[in-house]
Amino acid sequence: EGDGELRPVLMIRGLSAPGPQAPWLRDLDADLPAGVHLVTGEEGCGKTTLLRLLAADLGAAAGHMQLGPHRMPGDAGAWQREVFRVDMGDPSFDGLTPRAFIDRLAPRHPRFCQAHCLALLDPAGLTPHMDKQMFMLSAGSRRKVGLVAAFASGAALTLLDQPLAALDAPSTRWLLGLLSEQAARRQRIWVVADHEAPAGVPLASTWTLAGP
Repeated sequence: EGDGELRPVLMIRGLSAPGPQAPWLRDLDADLPAGVHLVTGEEGCGKTTLLRLLAADLGAAAGHMQLGPHRMPGDAGAWQREVFRVDMGDPSFDGLTPRAFIDRLAPRHPRFCQAHCLALLDPAGLTPHMDKQMFMLSAGSRRKVGLVAAFASGAALTLLDQPLAALDAPSTRWLLGLLSEQAARRQRIWVVADHEAPAGVPLASTWTLAGP
């Protein structure tokens, strides 16, 4: 995948969400080594807000994060090259084909592996859909386009928000198999936000958020 011997650690110190967004996300401290980590909790507890903070898509009110040589607050562009997070529900993607979406995304991640991306398309069932516009795809297929990009990205930190939603049984098995491989390899940090643990995937840690 082009990961080499990358074994990153994400250090979080005193991280707080801004303003009214999940006001109970305050003074968070954590050290997340490579592996698969679960963020869980009730609906509305701030799982997505936490992923946005970790991706630097949302500026923190306080605290800092360190990922290898990169620090936030700091160079947001450098941070986001090492972090993969995408909201496949974003309507700005509707007119793109999966091929165009991946071509647009790939240059943002220095270890993106095109060969790995291509190898994932058939098992994901996406090969027949690569030149259809996103709005023509089922919710599950659209989600799988983002997942293929996530696995191919080589990002040190990959953030997945309810990745199993809308997937059928074969696609669920495909994703759980890939996550289990990543858990065993422990070369990248994966943070999965969901209501329950991904079945059969060894977790490095579980982070349960208290709700409002």
